[in-house]
Amino acid sequence: GPQELERFGKELDEVSRKIAETEE
Repeated sequence: GPQELERFGKELDEVSRKIAETEE
């Protein structure tokens, strides 16, 4: 449902930030 998708998006955003910090 929408909630699952929203939660997935938030997790994906956190992962993207971690990756960005690692690449730095």
